[in-house]
Amino acid sequence: MTPRGLDISLGPQAGRSLHFFQHNTALEFSGYFNSDLWSSLVLQVSRRETCVQQMVVALGLLHESFHHDHGESSCHSTARALRQQATNEYAVGIDLLNSHISTQGWASLEITLLCSILCVAFEWLRGDYKAAQTHLWSSISIMSQWHTKKTPLINGTSLSSPSGLLIQTRLKPLCTSLVLQARSMPINLNLPWHSVLDVQKDIQPFKSLQQARNSLDVLLADSLPETVAHKSNGRTNYEKVWDIESRLTQWSQHFGDYLSTSGIESSSAPVAIMMMWHTTARILLTASLDDDEANFDQFLPEFTEIVEKTEVLLYSSSIKFSVDIGVVPLLYYVALKCRHPRVRRQAIKMLIDSPRREAVWDSLGAACVLQVVLEVEERGLGEVCSHLDIPTSARGSGIWSDEKVLIW
Repeated sequence: MTPRGLDISLGPQAGRSLHFFQHNTALEFSGYFNSDLWSSLVLQVSRRETCVQQMVVALGLLHESFHHDHGESSCHSTARALRQQATNEYAVGIDLLNSHISTQGWASLEITLLCSILCVAFEWLRGDYKAAQTHLWSSISIMSQWHTKKTPLINGTSLSSPSGLLIQTRLKPLCTSLVLQARSMPINLNLPWHSVLDVQKDIQPFKSLQQARNSLDVLLADSLPETVAHKSNGRTNYEKVWDIESRLTQWSQHFGDYLSTSGIESSSAPVAIMMMWHTTARILLTASLDDDEANFDQFLPEFTEIVEKTEVLLYSSSIKFSVDIGVVPLLYYVALKCRHPRVRRQAIKMLIDSPRREAVWDSLGAACVLQVVLEVEERGLGEVCSHLDIPTSARGSGIWSDEKVLIW
């Protein structure tokens, strides 16, 4: 069945891929959050915009190839063929996007931005991080110029128009989430991210789960680089660290107040994911005040809880191909920073046993890096029964290889 209103000139394979996206990809892309952006907005726009439609076709093919690679009845030859076809369709989509930009300019800006975001998703999910960063940089720059009106926008999309409101209420929060995920990796980025983040110095009480989520995305995108990226000058900005710590505490208090009156179960998947990301950020921030890796030992209860809650989520959900925040980076940082052998190995095992792609994160690539870290830190120590058995001198601040993390 082809979704109603889709371009009837599409060939059988493209129609099949659109159907796969509608009934599979769109449902998984939202991750653990019930967002209608992928199942409703993207599909609606794809019915009238060929560049968006082409990107949806490519993403459907890429997702299907992942299932053939990692499904119960894996077929690697079929996966390779689908992945190659996805790459071909994506190349056509890039040409259509460039044509749209050259003919529309600053008009129909929501189409340009949505298509660019789909490009980021495609590049991340196929493992080309540098290309994804280029598209993300372009999206942020375009949105910044449009919002600040630093560039004369001839026949441009008005801020107060329906398209302008769509950009501000749907695409900008999505772009913020992408920035968060890009900055969750322990590598330095050259992104003009401040232009899209409305960093709040004083977090206000929440009236909805989505408001709490948007606030968390901004807060974490602002804080995570202070904790996971390599410090360029070797010094810690203590003033900013304490400022972020204060805002993390504010967010936690307001979120707790919201949950107490909203009727939403604290064990629900969206709440669990948000709380675990918040906890991970707080751990990384607190332990970053100096370079002593032993600082992480005090958080063994938190690490253990993250692993246990993640195991419940993985058992109760079939999501394995998403562009929203998920569990892979949580397990990665648990296994990287928690030296307790049982908890560390359990986190790595979960990454291997449940292969998944979550935006820029690949569980098998992350597990590959973590296995190397574990072997290096425990080499020559004999039997390791506790985190106390690993001396500070044996602990590395991180062994990083983006090639390993991004290959699947």
